[in-house]
Amino acid sequence: MRCSEDEYCNRSTGICTPAAEGCRDLEPDETFCTDDVLVRCGPDLVTSERTTCEGLCAVSNGTADCVTPACGDGKWNGEEQCDDGNLDGGDACAPDCTFEPVAIALGNYHSCAIGANGVVKCWGQGNYGQLGLGDTEHRGNDPDEMGDGLPAVDLGPGRTAQALAVGEHHTCALLDNSGVRCWGENEFGQLGLGDTERRGDEPGEMGSALPYVSLGTGRTAIAIAAGADATCALLDDDSLKCWGLNDQAQLGLGDSRDRSSAQEFGDALPPVDLRF
Repeated sequence: MRCSEDEYCNRSTGICTPAAEGCRDLEPDETFCTDDVLVRCGPDLVTSERTTCEGLCAVSNGTADCVTPACGDGKWNGEEQCDDGNLDGGDACAPDCTFEPVAIALGNYHSCAIGANGVVKCWGQGNYGQLGLGDTEHRGNDPDEMGDGLPAVDLGPGRTAQALAVGEHHTCALLDNSGVRCWGENEFGQLGLGDTERRGDEPGEMGSALPYVSLGTGRTAIAIAAGADATCALLDDDSLKCWGLNDQAQLGLGDSRDRSSAQEFGDALPPVDLRF
């Protein structure tokens, strides 16, 4: 019996059968890739073997095969922080497949950076908790304290940073949910938490335990900035609110009184009167 043009004889059954998917125009035992799956056509082309590659399925010299996972192949293999399919730098994923910094902020005595994954790391002076690591230790002044030895700041479960503002001894982060969290020195209320207690200098003060700055009912932040002991946030309604030290009228509120107590935040904190 002769099979039709679209069928082949199944050697195990002797029945004319349609070709296995992808094998119709190939030769017996020829291979091809479907995403990361290596497919080998059977000797009669009506069967095929499918193997999911641990790395990539790639074609070289006309032959498809599984290749060992490698940095730059575009497939995250679990040991890499990122893999954008190239070995170029300056595109958020470094040539060694680690996240590159995408934003930095420098204060008087400490510095912070945001990675491409939204993770924050701070180093330098830490005696006020401004590094956000639950202690008052400096970081970066001894060997092995940077790189993998430098812990990330706990911003809260699932939270990442979009922007940073660094003052003389305090740090603020604008998070992916448009909320603002601040830590470090708080003598003048610059953390925006309605008190003058430091945050981040003891265990258990970061992450979910660190309150958000109360910006007002329904208000969120789109940008933040910090001076030595004061902080400002540009809000989603295009208003500007500032808090903390005000001895030089740096808060723009028509007086020289610090804003630090709980009753002065949220809806009670007036916006800066700006008319351009």
